Amino acid sequence: MPTPAALPNYRPHAKYVLMLGAIAAVPAISTDIYLPSLPTVAAELGASDSAVQLTMSGMLIGGAVGQLVYGPLTDRFGRKAPLLVGLALHVIISILCAFAPNVSVLIGLRVLQGFCNAAASIVAISVIRDRFTGAPAARLLSQLMLVIGVAPLFAPTIGGFIASIWD
Repeated sequence: MPTPAALPNYRPHAKYVLMLGAIAAVPAISTDIYLPSLPTVAAELGASDSAVQLTMSGMLIGGAVGQLVYGPLTDRFGRKAPLLVGLALHVIISILCAFAPNVSVLIGLRVLQGFCNAAASIVAISVIRDRFTGAPAARLLSQLMLVIGVAPLFAPTIGGFIASIWD
C-alpha cells in the first residue's frame, strides 16, 4: 500500500492536524498555563519572584535536553512508546508539582516536566517527517505551527481560571 505522501491528492483530515497539533502544543501549554500562578506560587512557597521564575527556565532547559534524548529514542523504539512514556511521566510530574514542599523541589520537578514533555513535540514533527515529503509536508508543518501558535493565546486565560477556582 502506498504511503499517504505517494498519493497525489491526499490531504490529511482536520482531525489529524488537530491531533498532531495538540500533541505538539503540550510543552507550550504547560509553560503558559502556569504563568498566571507565578505570584501565588511565590507567596505560598515563601520564595522570591526570581526563584519562582527559575521554574520556567528549568522547564525550558529540560525541554531542550529532552529533545536531544527523545529524538534518538523515537528513531530506535518507534513513535508510540516514547510518546506515551513521556506524556505519562509529564502527567505524574505535574501532579507532584502541585504538592512540591518548596521552590527547590518545584524547580527540579519542572526541569523533569520539560524533559518529559519534549517527547510530544519530537513525536509530532517525526510523524510528519515519516509520512510526508515535499509540499504536503511543508503544508502540514505550517498547519501544525498554526495550532501550536494558538496554544499560548488561550493557555494563560485557562491557567488564570484554574487558579481562581483552586486558589
